[in-house]
Amino acid sequence: MAEAVRGSDAVLSTLGPTTKKADAPPLVTGYRHIVAAMHEHGVERLVALGTPSIPDPADSKEFKVGLTATAVKKFAPDAYNTIVTIGHIVRESGLKGTIVRIPWLSNGPKTASINVRKVGDKGGLRLSRANAAAYFLQQLTDSSQIGRAPFITDK
Repeated sequence: MAEAVRGSDAVLSTLGPTTKKADAPPLVTGYRHIVAAMHEHGVERLVALGTPSIPDPADSKEFKVGLTATAVKKFAPDAYNTIVTIGHIVRESGLKGTIVRIPWLSNGPKTASINVRKVGDKGGLRLSRANAAAYFLQQLTDSSQIGRAPFITDK
């Protein structure tokens, strides 16, 4: 990991859990290695994938999002616990981190705008992969969301 990070300006990670129990430990270990390598090489900016299962103090209640997170916690507890742990690792890393929380992904097109919001604000529950990629790349040079966990949707 250290060699991959050496000489980088930032790290963008879209690593996230599946429903397979065996995937959880390597992901958590992987994020810990990413953070350690970033500290070792003085790389401060980390943009990481998250979901609304990672709570944010700025959030308010949103029935459909809450229902989805509860369903994931009940029916895919390993995935739920892994993504929440990743959120803790990023937040406690001391890095200039942003956790980009995404909803259900679609194969839709890139659109002119992306709804950057908090859980509880008006918006949909879908995001095109093209919009997700564009937003992740934008965050590499945009400091406005450092220390935050925006929830991004198409609408």
